[in-house]
Amino acid sequence: MALTPDPDALAFGPWTSGDSVVGPASVPYLDGDEVADFTGVALGSGWLIDPAGIRTPAVVALGDTPDVLDYTLDGDQFTAPGIWSLTTDLTVGGNTFRIAPAPFVVEGTEGWLTIAAARGSWRDAPSSDVVLWRLLDMARQQVEEYARKPLPAVPTSNLVTAQHTQARNIWNATKTDPSSQGIGDEGFVIRPFPLDWTVKQMIRPVRAVPVVR
Repeated sequence: MALTPDPDALAFGPWTSGDSVVGPASVPYLDGDEVADFTGVALGSGWLIDPAGIRTPAVVALGDTPDVLDYTLDGDQFTAPGIWSLTTDLTVGGNTFRIAPAPFVVEGTEGWLTIAAARGSWRDAPSSDVVLWRLLDMARQQVEEYARKPLPAVPTSNLVTAQHTQARNIWNATKTDPSSQGIGDEGFVIRPFPLDWTVKQMIRPVRAVPVVR
């Protein structure tokens, strides 16, 4: 069995760090290119996996249709931003194996651009929450590295705008890189893209030098 979450039908999150979600989270699966069928399959342990790879138990049960599994989180709290995931163990024909994790996003509360805000002003943003979060996170790190120190406790509007512009630049560069095709989420590998002059000017605007006449 080649069971993977159906990325076009998975709708869980994004959440915010500190949210406490009971569930259930309904995850549809594919078996290769076909819709999965869990009828008669023995379900084992369910797991919630945080961005550091630490697992906590989650109750898993068959969903309303044969291709769906329902994960009940029982109030597990999302303590850190990043890519979280859900998975479970299955026993088929005496063999027990873990199926591919279903990823979802937990966002931070520091004031940087959220997925919803990015999509509100970016018509061609990637449809995957996970891909978009990775773009925004990579852009945020680049902006923080170039910004003057110390960084403000809450990012200023120019830093957030620079994050948004840099995320778009990374995505556009990724889409035009032939070597990226066919690998990773949505068929792309996300690689860092250097800050251009426009983004640098947003982060650290050049101050006018007074001229003595």
